[in-house]
Amino acid sequence: MAEMTKVKLEELFGKDLAGYQLVMGLTLRIDHGCMGETQAYNTSTNEAVVCLSEDLIKKVAKKMPQHPDYLSVPLRIDKTLLLVNISESYGFEIQRDLSWSPVSLRILTEEEFERLIKEEGNPFYWHET
Repeated sequence: MAEMTKVKLEELFGKDLAGYQLVMGLTLRIDHGCMGETQAYNTSTNEAVVCLSEDLIKKVAKKMPQHPDYLSVPLRIDKTLLLVNISESYGFEIQRDLSWSPVSLRILTEEEFERLIKEEGNPFYWHET
């Protein structure tokens, strides 16, 4: 897997943001109604799976292992506002109060998904926080 360029959000302030777009990102969660979160993660990066297309997040959902504690609990696709550098496949989450997440997020592309499936078989897992 290619290394993601790690960028700190504060490095972008006052800069020309050509190449960045404001987009809706999608994440996958188990809707168990309990405290905490159970979110889809990528085994290669140990980071949350973030996609820009509903078709791709649904493909990820089909590859997710059954969580033994939540066999009958539905999956939930959450939407989040992102400032994304499409060509570099990373972005920053913009919180509802318009504050920013200082940590860059890797964006899963269709090409990377296909490569991961081919090389690793099932490259996703449920992460509980």
